[in-house]
Formats: sequence, structure tokens, C-alpha cells
Amino acid sequence: MSRPSVGTIVVPLCLAGAVACGKGAPSALAPAAPSAAARPKPNVILIVTDDMNARDLPSMPQVTSLLGGRGTTFSHAYVTASVCAPSRASILTGQYPHNHGGLTNDIALSALSQPGGPEGSTLATWFHAAGYRTVLLGKYLNHYSRMAGYVPPGWDEWNVPVPENTYFTYSLVTKDGSIPFGASEQDYEADVLARRAVDFISRAAGEPFFMYIAPVAPHLPAQPAPRHSQLFRDAQVDTSTCAFSAADLLNKPDYVRQRRTPLTDAEIALINHIHRRRLGSLQAVDDMAAAILRALAGANVLDRTVIAFTSDNGWEQGQHRFMEGKNLPYEESILVPLVLAGPGIAHQAVEAVVGTIDLAPTFLEMAGLGTSAPLDGRSLVALLGGATPSDWRSAVLVQSHDQIRGEAGPFFEIRTDRWMYTEYQDGERELYDMRTDPDQCSNAAAQAPPALLDQLARQLQRLSACRGSSCS
Repeated sequence: MSRPSVGTIVVPLCLAGAVACGKGAPSALAPAAPSAAARPKPNVILIVTDDMNARDLPSMPQVTSLLGGRGTTFSHAYVTASVCAPSRASILTGQYPHNHGGLTNDIALSALSQPGGPEGSTLATWFHAAGYRTVLLGKYLNHYSRMAGYVPPGWDEWNVPVPENTYFTYSLVTKDGSIPFGASEQDYEADVLARRAVDFISRAAGEPFFMYIAPVAPHLPAQPAPRHSQLFRDAQVDTSTCAFSAADLLNKPDYVRQRRTPLTDAEIALINHIHRRRLGSLQAVDDMAAAILRALAGANVLDRTVIAFTSDNGWEQGQHRFMEGKNLPYEESILVPLVLAGPGIAHQAVEAVVGTIDLAPTFLEMAGLGTSAPLDGRSLVALLGGATPSDWRSAVLVQSHDQIRGEAGPFFEIRTDRWMYTEYQDGERELYDMRTDPDQCSNAAAQAPPALLDQLARQLQRLSACRGSSCS
């Protein structure tokens, strides 16, 4: 059963907006006509899902049509770490984990919140200092429940569910206390966050604002909202690639070779069951995005609001014999959706290699703001306008400082427009030509020309110790 058509969503959005929506009318998210000096500061909304890989995006028709259909979709957007807290800390700080210090899920919160730590210089503090109204709705960093009641600097409004990774039966920690939610349909986490987002927009639309909204979907247990429970009943993961269940692991690192047998029929059936639940859980996030757009249009601020949609990391679904999981150097774990729409943003698909680390400098440039903090990411503004700078970066860095449930363990990796090169702490290496082996099935590290390996190793070494402008 597929998702219903979104045509009924688009019409109310147009009717509520400040622009005409008839045939041939300009899009509310099209590039703005006034000069930069005449434009008011843009609002910025960042939606961050949890464990969503890039292949999940087509299941969200409202995000793909209302944002992707009017803005820029990046096909090669990578996280700094394929694990929740380090990745989210990078999004908020614009720094790689080796610089912000939140290296693992267990230590990220304490590392960022220490006196003088990175929490003192984040998107929240930069926007707040510039007169923006700031709000966080949803997941912050892992293990926040240990510090529930604590609010990091820069946030005017705070709405964080505890325990984390739950769809029902949680408490929403705010600055005014804790609000309990139960197991009723109206308590579904994404819907609660959506209502609060709409309420915030109605109250803050008269001043510039920054909203960070982070629903739990599609993180396990991947529970769809009741209204979406019957969708995707026939959906299946793609089993046609050489990576799925991986018949040949001879060239893989030892931790992969330890998965000695291909997936069984029962395991594949479970993967598909989880896949359907994941897609179902994303539908309430899709509804959330549409509700936010309607609220912006109703407040007459849609045409001066930048909206970005991404995820903190991806998710394995049978590739390389991993039934589930992340913290791996493979595309399913590190490649995430990235869509931006708003004033000055062209309707296009961009293939340049970018990272979620680039969001912070992008938002700052769009808002005309600066920071003294060393940002490892690079602004996407030129790319969003349809140009590719001649000096655009040649690689992004992905890193892992932890081993989780038999996954990859510590590694550093670079992704260029052609190569994926990984070095593990134990000395093993992986190399894939992404033009000829996009599913990463044949590790070419042992056969590659020494000059190529040396070049990639030096590039990896430079990025793994970079800071600020040296990272670009």
C-alpha cells in the first residue's frame, strides 16, 4: 500500500501563503528578488531525522515535492560520524568530532557541556547573540536523560523528550518543567513536536528565528503513527546489489569476514519487516514538514525562511551481511539525505561532495552572521545558488572512535568524488572506486597502485588532524 497523493497538502499551503499559487505563479520558495541589503534576516529551520539513510528519502512525498521540488537536493552528502551524538554535535558546532571532542555516544554530552566546552559556541549561541529566537524540539544528544532539566546555552525554548528513542510514553523536558505524554494517538512524538513547531512559528514570526527539530523516526523500534500503520505493507529492501548479503567477503576487513554465512530467509524477512516500519515512521515526519510549511505560509514568512532536511547518520539493511546498524564506513551508513529550500536557493540536484558539517557555516552566511569559532565545514551558499567554486573541497572526512555491537570499530575515512578510502586502527584498509564499484563489494586496497594509496593516505592524514580552514 503506497502513500496517498500529496496534492491535497499542496493546495492548503498555497492558499495560506502570501504569494499567488495559480498556474505560472512564482514558488514561495523560489530565490528572492530583493537585494541582500533589503532582505530581512532569514529564518532558519533544520529538520534532523534519526538513522535515516539516503535511500529512504523517496518514501517522503511531501519533503521531496515541497522542499526538493523547489530547492536543492544533494546526492553526495556525508556525516562526520555514523553514530548519533558525534554527528549531531558536528551539525551544531560545524566541527569534526576530533575537534569538538564528542567522540562517542557515551561521552559527547559531557564533552560538549563542560565549562568552556563546545556548547558555548553553537548554532544556538550564534543565532541567539544575533537577536534570533531559538528553539530546540526533539532529540538533543544521547543520554540527555541523565541531565534532564539542563538547558545548553543559546536556546530560548527547549523541548526534549526523555527517555530518548521513544514514540509514545515519554516526558517532554522544557524550561518550565516536564510534561508527560502517554500512549494515545495524539501523543505520538513527531505529531507533538509538529504542533509545538507550528505554535512557535505563530508566536515568533515577527522576529527572526532558528528552529532545530529532531524527531526520533526512523530509529528503532521504528513505530509508525497509527494512521500510517498499514502503509508500505509490500515494501522490500533492494536485494539486487552485490552488497546485499554479500556472497564474497574475501577482500573485506576481518570484522566483516567474521559474518561467515549469507543472510537466511528468516533474517531477510526480518530486515523487510523493519524496513516497512521505518518507512511508516517517517510519514509523520513528512506530515510535520508540510505542517511547518503551512504555518510559515500562514504567518507570511515562507518566502524568507530557509529550511534544511537531513539525518544524523544512515542505516544498514542487509548490506555487507549486516542486518542492521551503523558506525560503518559504507554508503548505507554515511550517506544521508540533504535538501535545502528557501530564498536564493536554486531548484537543482547537486553532485558535489558535501557534509552535514557544512550546514553551520551555510546558515551563518545566509543570515549575514560571523563567528570567531574555527569552523571545519564550508558554506554551501555558492552551490545552492547554482555555482560550483573552482576550489571546492576534494574530500570529506568520516571518523569512528568507538566500536558498537561488533561493528567497524575505530576508523578514519575519506570520501572523494571518486574514491572511498578507509584506515582502521588495527592497520587494515579499504579502497573502492565508487564509479565502478558503487556498492563497495570489491576492496581494491591490495591491488591499487602504491602512488594512489599514498596520495589518499596523505589526504586522510591531513584531514584527520585538520582544524578550521585547513579542513577545506
